[in-house]
Amino acid sequence: QHGKERADYGAYLVRTLAINLEVEYGSGFGVRQLERAKQFYRTYPIASTVRTQLNCGKKIIATLSQRLTAHYGKGYTYSALTRMMKVARFYGDREMFAMLSQTLSWSHFLELITIEDETKRLFYQQMSIGNH
Repeated sequence: QHGKERADYGAYLVRTLAINLEVEYGSGFGVRQLERAKQFYRTYPIASTVRTQLNCGKKIIATLSQRLTAHYGKGYTYSALTRMMKVARFYGDREMFAMLSQTLSWSHFLELITIEDETKRLFYQQMSIGNH
């Protein structure tokens, strides 16, 4: 009984979603297309999709590295760009980064981003500021 209710509810959700998507974005989001998308993700788990996106991301970074190096010269290697991205991820708040960069060097940031645990990273960040 519960299985049929869940199946009916799932079908209802797909129909409702299809209507809302077609109203918002136009044709191409009908029940049939949504069922196909659902089947695609059941057949090809998200892990393969994420891997594909990561590989595309790596290609983008490599291309960006080549273009920046051609335009600005040294300092834009693939590994340098990935380190810059990691610093941006951990220190995305511009005001905070500006304040910290008054005290810490780029080398400090490169060491700090190797610490995944935020509590530990903040501890060593404070230690670095205190010892600077």
